[in-house]
Amino acid sequence: MGGLLKGIRWIENIISGLTLVVLTVSVFLGVIFRYVLNNPLVWSEEMALVCFIWMTFVGSSIVLREKGHIQLDLTKLIKVDRLRNGLEWLGHLAVILILVVFIYYGFKQVAFATDKTTALQLPWKYVFLAVPVGSILMLIRMLEKLSKLIFTKKEAKESDSSWSL
Repeated sequence: MGGLLKGIRWIENIISGLTLVVLTVSVFLGVIFRYVLNNPLVWSEEMALVCFIWMTFVGSSIVLREKGHIQLDLTKLIKVDRLRNGLEWLGHLAVILILVVFIYYGFKQVAFATDKTTALQLPWKYVFLAVPVGSILMLIRMLEKLSKLIFTKKEAKESDSSWSL
């Protein structure tokens, strides 16, 4: 499992890094060509849009991995362990359900996309593919979080019971 997660980490970092570089270069060239050379590039804005979409969805997986998403810490205020754990589970399951819906409808959108972008002539399906790909990466991260929640609680219970008299 560790090797798979390292591979996914590498893929996330490469995609987000490449899209950030291409986005930055595209916007920079667009500004230079438009305002300095008075010869605007037709494709730069569209390229930036495509990169931004991919960076958003893949970057969301990275933020999830690094525990950077906004969250409500109300469960930490609850003193009853079972209730707190139940609410954490419920929260994880709700996010997983939403991601499954994103994956399903994302692939559906990709399947029905037949047009091409105006300037780049890139099929829209490659742009829309960011939604299910990013959602799959986030789903893997959520399942990782859920498994850590399960096994951490199990290990804690086993260590508590092994030391009891």
